[in-house]
Amino acid sequence: MTSHWYGYFLVAALCGVKFMPGAITCIICGVSFTNQFIVTATGGCIGIIFFTYFGDLVGKLMKKIKNKYFLKNKTEIKSQVIVKKNLASRIWDRYGLLGAAILTPPLLSPPVGAALALSYGTPKSKILIYYLSSMIIWALIFATFGNSILHLIEYIGIKHPDCGGLK
Repeated sequence: MTSHWYGYFLVAALCGVKFMPGAITCIICGVSFTNQFIVTATGGCIGIIFFTYFGDLVGKLMKKIKNKYFLKNKTEIKSQVIVKKNLASRIWDRYGLLGAAILTPPLLSPPVGAALALSYGTPKSKILIYYLSSMIIWALIFATFGNSILHLIEYIGIKHPDCGGLK
C-alpha cells in the first residue's frame, strides 16, 4: 500500500516539473481515469503555484550551482540564455499569455511557463488563472484518452512495464 501512494507522489512531483513525462507514466502504467486526472492535475498545478511564487529563488540558486560546479567557460552561459530568450520571446510574441499557458503542459514545463509569464511582467493572479486552467484541461485530456493510448500501445505490441503498484 505504501508503494502505491509513493508512486502517485512521485508522478505528481514529476508533473510539477515536467508535465508530459508524468502523464505518459500514468498512461503506460494503466492508471485509472480518476487517479490519473487527480495526480497529473494536482502535480502540475502545484508546480505552477510553486514556480510562480518561488521560481526566482530557485533560478538564482540553480544559476549559482551551475556557475560554480558545472560551467568552466562563462560564454556558455550567454549562449544558453540567448537561445532560451529567443524561444520564449517567439512563443510570447506569437501566442501571448493564453497561448503560452496552453503550450506549457505539452511543450514547455511548469517552471519554464511560469518564468516566461513572470519575465513579461504578467501579474501572478493572471498566471495562476490561465496556467492552472490549462493544467486541469490537459490533465483531463490525457486522462480521457489515456486508456485509448494504452490500448494502442498494447495493440502495437509494446508491453508496458511493471509499475510497482502505481495502478
